[in-house]
Order: sequence, then C-alpha cells, then structure tokens
Amino acid sequence: NLLAAQVGLGKIDEAYRTVERFEVVAPGSPFSTRFRMWLAMHQRDAAQADSLSMVLKRRPEPTWQMWGNIAQADFHENHGRIRRGRESVLALIDLAEQQQNLGAYLERVAWLAWLDVHYLADTASALTAVEDALEQYPLDDLPPTSRPYRHLAEFYVEAGEVERAKTLVAAYEATVPEGYREGEGGRHRTNGDIAMAEGRYREAVDHYRAGVASGTCLTCSPHAVGLAFDRLGESDSAIAIFEAALDTLSLLRTLREVQWLGPTYKRLGELYEGQDRQKALDYYSRFVDLWRDADPELQPVVEEVRQRMADLSGEPN
Repeated sequence: NLLAAQVGLGKIDEAYRTVERFEVVAPGSPFSTRFRMWLAMHQRDAAQADSLSMVLKRRPEPTWQMWGNIAQADFHENHGRIRRGRESVLALIDLAEQQQNLGAYLERVAWLAWLDVHYLADTASALTAVEDALEQYPLDDLPPTSRPYRHLAEFYVEAGEVERAKTLVAAYEATVPEGYREGEGGRHRTNGDIAMAEGRYREAVDHYRAGVASGTCLTCSPHAVGLAFDRLGESDSAIAIFEAALDTLSLLRTLREVQWLGPTYKRLGELYEGQDRQKALDYYSRFVDLWRDADPELQPVVEEVRQRMADLSGEPN
C-alpha cells in the first residue's frame, strides 16, 4: 500500500502525512493507531511504539487486542524483556482458545515455548508445554491448512529435536496443498533453520534468501543470512549483510528484526573489535542501550558487553 511504499523509499514525513489524511477521513479509527505504531517501530522509537501498542491491546475488540499483544510481545523481546513479552503471548494463547482458533492456539504455544528455550534455557518445560498442547488439540483434528507445522518445527529445532522438526516438515509437504505452500514464504525460514542446525550453512543461505525474496514471509530476515555467513567464517560477508539488514527500509521491519536486532549489534561489535575500534564501540553501545532493561537472566550478556567496551576504551567498567 501507499504507506509501505513511502517507507520503502525513505519518505517518512510523507508517510506520516498519509496517516494524517487517513485520520481526517476516518477519525478515531484503530487503523490509525496501528499505522502510527508501525511507523514508530520502523524508526525504532521505543517509547512511542510501546505506548501505541498498549492502546491497541486495551481496546475491547479481540482483533485489536490480538494486534496489540503481538506488537507488545515483539517489542519486549526486541529489548530483552522476555518475561514481559511472555505475558502478551499468554494473552494471545487465551484469545485463540476463546475463539476456538486452534491452529493459532498451537502456533502461539510454540512461540511461547521457543522464547523459553532461546532466552531462558528452559527446554524441558517448553517441550512439555508443546506436547501437552498437541495432546489436547491433535494436528490431525485440524484442517491441513490450519496446522502450524512450520512453527512447531522451528520450535523443535530450537529445542534440539531436529528429527522431530524434519518429520513435521515432511507432514507439511505431504498434507498441505502445493498451491497453499507456494504462497507461504515462511517455509524457507523453517528449512533454513533445519539446515543451520545440521551445519549446512550454504544451504541455509539459499533458504533464507528465498524467504526474504518471496515477499510473503514477514519474519524471514536478512539477519539470518548474515548469521549463516558468520558460521561459515566469512566475516566480511557477514558484516556487509548485517549492516544492510540494519539499514533496511520497511514498514514492518520490526517483524524481521525482533529476535535479531540486539544480537546483531553485539555480533557486529565482536566482528569489528579487531578491525575498527570505534565501530565496535558504536555497535556495543547500541546493544547496551537496547538491552539495558533486559531480564535478569540476560543481564550477564549486557555486563559482558559493557566490559568489552571498557577494555576497548581503556576505561574501568
């Protein structure tokens, strides 16, 4: 749409004027709040994005509660506040169950479990939660196109259960119609995650790039491509891709960088340490600023980066 095009061209002021014109035509519309929230997220304006997403979360309509909770979950994950983000994902799980949207219910249970494994290292509880949900609402009881095979597979990869993930992908390919699968760019992300877990980094690059190029995968991130090159030991390529990803102009950029922004800042700092001290300090500083209020479980990472900054600057921490 027009707003996305204007942001993609870097015309942020024009994008805000577009929203203002919309507000004249539809005063009080929650769409205006969502548009302004997206613009704030694109500009990484944390305070404004948080405020606007809370407005949506507090609306009486379930649809807008959903959008507000999704934004809140993403916002807090981006800042390392996983426990706050979990609250919003739990609210999304409750909404889905109330509406008997069981595909969304299982997808969000997998999302919550992924957070628990990735950030809180609580693999055992996460696996139990997903298995309990699948026992309560078996995939075979859902229409094939409503079964969140991919999201479950991505969780199992994160939990170290790669074979289980591959079984789910095989079921996805066997039961979901090809035409529907072709429209889901997210399948490339899932296959990329499996390739990464198995050390097939070149193949992972191809999968992740296909997801980004598809235009239908809002969470397929060029940051993942950079990580694959980093694992290959190709630091220059990793740096170039990470930095290009950070500069991407996209209305929904936050969806693509939610789990990546902090780690990308940190990794760029590490990669630049031996090349450009000032750039290393800049990226480390961005990371510390982003995660300064992160959960206690993540604060050791923040303190480690602060120590690296002190060592680089020659000042005591």
